[in-house]
Amino acid sequence: MIVYLNGVFKPLLEASLDPTDRGFLLGESVFETIRVEQAQPLEYEAHTRRLQASAAWLGVRCPGAAELLEVIQQTVDANGLAAARVRITLSPGSEPGGAPTLLVAALPIDDALLDRQRMAGWHALTVQEPVNERSSLRRHKCGSYLEQVRARRLAQANGADEALLLNTLGRVAECAMANLFAVLEGDLIATPPVEEGALPGVMRRRVLALADELGLDSAEVPLTPEDLRKAQELFATNVMIQVQPIVTLDGAAVGSGGPGSLTRQLFRAHRADVDRYLFEVRRG
Repeated sequence: MIVYLNGVFKPLLEASLDPTDRGFLLGESVFETIRVEQAQPLEYEAHTRRLQASAAWLGVRCPGAAELLEVIQQTVDANGLAAARVRITLSPGSEPGGAPTLLVAALPIDDALLDRQRMAGWHALTVQEPVNERSSLRRHKCGSYLEQVRARRLAQANGADEALLLNTLGRVAECAMANLFAVLEGDLIATPPVEEGALPGVMRRRVLALADELGLDSAEVPLTPEDLRKAQELFATNVMIQVQPIVTLDGAAVGSGGPGSLTRQLFRAHRADVDRYLFEVRRG
């Protein structure tokens, strides 16, 4: 693998961080994960806006959108990938206000695996370690991701695929690695507001927009565990999994116990939009 680190492209095993880098020592960093198809970063403007906002919140200088785009495309090309999962990590470096560390890496996407997971659906487990919905960290993708990593490991250790996180009020925040949506009575597509502890996800925003375009009812509303137990469908979203059905929660079937019709409709609509965008790019 070839990575970009502070202005230089080099093999992964030759790339080294300063041992005093605050991103390594303290988790003081922010990141974005971008899905690339046919060498084109998807939802690039939304990712760039969030990264720049997070960098400003952290007090770290962030490259401009045009510079970042060039680095991403060069990193993808250097690894010979047409489809990739690109991770951008930005930290203050060894001291606040100093030279920041910028790392960009590209990994291949296993869409065959993602398709199998989508057809089978995820099994989710509620993890009884509340997240602080009042913390500003919940609004950003921070390198200190231990809370989410630990939750998912606890869920997987108990036979689940993903963890469901509750906030300090006992209401639903999100999943460990994705935003959460529930299809409630009356086919209302609901997701917790960011004030409940949900990350303002790029795919979350896209699904809400898609629902509006399709004439479906959607809303950002506080959700309780009881709401989820009564839900007709549950699904998780992020830019890599896109729209992922959840078929059981805490061992109980969600709805019919299989991927729901609205979940499938939203995924198909998203893919149609992506295909149209890529066609337009190719056509020039």
